[in-house]
Amino acid sequence: MGRNKDKRGFSVREASEYTGLAAKTIYNAIARGDRSFPRPRRCGRKVIFLKEDLDAWLENLPESEKAH
Repeated sequence: MGRNKDKRGFSVREASEYTGLAAKTIYNAIARGDRSFPRPRRCGRKVIFLKEDLDAWLENLPESEKAH
């Protein structure tokens, strides 16, 4: 997470590292249209997650789901 702390937009792989979720879990959430997960932005075919969206999502997770 250290090298991504000043970054504004994350690829799926970077979002995976930042959130602690598997990249496959993120791809599945995108494919399902999971509204509880941050909505990705698209730049052509590339999927980008904004840091502030990921931070807000992480802050709103129930305590039982947060990584310790």
